[in-house]
Amino acid sequence: MGIIWNRAGILVPIIFFVVLAGVSWLVGNDTWQSSIWPEIIAISISSILVGVIGFALNHPESLENDESTINSGGTHSFMFVSMQYWFFLIPILWFSISWYVDSANEEQKEMLSNPQVNDLYRVESKGVFGSETEGFPYQILKVTGVNGQKIYFVEANKVQSQPEYVVEAINNRDYEKRDYFSPTKHETTISELLKWHKDNTLTAVYRPE
Repeated sequence: MGIIWNRAGILVPIIFFVVLAGVSWLVGNDTWQSSIWPEIIAISISSILVGVIGFALNHPESLENDESTINSGGTHSFMFVSMQYWFFLIPILWFSISWYVDSANEEQKEMLSNPQVNDLYRVESKGVFGSETEGFPYQILKVTGVNGQKIYFVEANKVQSQPEYVVEAINNRDYEKRDYFSPTKHETTISELLKWHKDNTLTAVYRPE
C-alpha cells in the first residue's frame, strides 16, 4: 500500500490505536471522558513508541548510505512521512483535533444554555421520549417557546434511520415544510437539554438564519 504507507509504516496507526484503547480500558471510560491526563499519557506513550521504532527501522547501523536504503525498499513511512517524524505529528494532530472538537462542543453547549425559538435539535428519540420507532431512532426537535428555564418544543413527524439523514433534511430545509412537525407540544428544561447533550441523546444544535 505504497500510497498510504510504505514497509512498516502501517505500525503508526496500529501503535496509536492500540495504546489509546489500552489506556482507555485501564483507566475506565468515566475517567477517560472526564480527565485530560489519560489522553496525555496515551499520546506520550504512542508517540515515543512510534518515534523509537521508526528511528530504529529507518536508521539501522547497517545502513551506510542512501543507496542501501533505496535498495532495501525505501524508508518506513506513513502518509508520505517517515515513521520517526510521527513522534511530533501524533501529539500535534491529536491536540489540534481535540481543541477543535472541544470548541465546537462549547459552542453547542452555549446555544443549549441560551435557547431560542426555532432552534433545531438532532436527537435520539429513545433518550427523549423513552421509546423509538424500531430501526428509525433519529429525528429533529424544534423549539417553539422559551420561558425562563422552561423550553417548549415539537417533534418531527418523520424519523430517520441514520443521523446523516437528519443532517440532510436540515440542509435541505425540510423543516420549513408544512406539517413537518407534530402539533403536539412537549416541555423540558435547559438543564435537561444539557443532560441530553452530555449523554449524547442530543447530538447537534442548529440555529437557522
